[in-house]
Amino acid sequence: DDSLDAELVRVRLDRQSPFSFHIEHTGRLESALERLEKGNIDVIVSDLNLPDTQGLNTIDALRKKAPDIPIVILTGSEDSDLAFQMAKRGVQDYLLKSEVVRSSLVRAIEYAIERQRLKRKSEEANEKLEKLILLDPMTEGMNRRGLQKVLARESEWCRRHSSPLLALLVDLDDFKRINDLWGYGAGDLLLKEAAQKMLLTMRATDYLGRVGGDKFMILLPTTEISDGIKIAERIRL
Repeated sequence: DDSLDAELVRVRLDRQSPFSFHIEHTGRLESALERLEKGNIDVIVSDLNLPDTQGLNTIDALRKKAPDIPIVILTGSEDSDLAFQMAKRGVQDYLLKSEVVRSSLVRAIEYAIERQRLKRKSEEANEKLEKLILLDPMTEGMNRRGLQKVLARESEWCRRHSSPLLALLVDLDDFKRINDLWGYGAGDLLLKEAAQKMLLTMRATDYLGRVGGDKFMILLPTTEISDGIKIAERIRL
């Protein structure tokens, strides 16, 4: 909110360097949050104490509005406990106005953006890995672990809301004969095709999992017996 501080930051970042910065300035948290809604911001450099916010409330509001944008704090308050609390909230760096020079400010901004990018890539990789762990690679349905996870979640939801949860057990007739006559490659292809046909027949809210061999389980949340019988017959056909 201090115009002189803001101009000093701008001058430090506008000097000749390998980096080119487009800088937007606001002196209040409210207007900063409005600007963040429009997107296209790579990093937030913020004071802690503004006319409409103080201390950690500033961080909490910025993180809530833009959880994926890195934050660098530039403040006149030297408080190690406060700095520790901000680090726990995901702030990338904490700089004192009296000590910052151009090189340290540029470095802090560059590192903040890079750390956030690496964090995002790591989270995406973990999410993909988690999905792979829960999926049956052959049929693209869930494996037993994935099915157990869904079953636990849906069972708890049903208990809380007194809602029915049906399970269909599906066993492919004469599957062993396919393997014996045509080999395991043909058997794998049949399993994949059968799973795809079931997935196309099921509702978006249902779950398919392979529990072993040619045996599948289909979970039907919030489904009455009469509706479950109709769904089961449609899948059988």
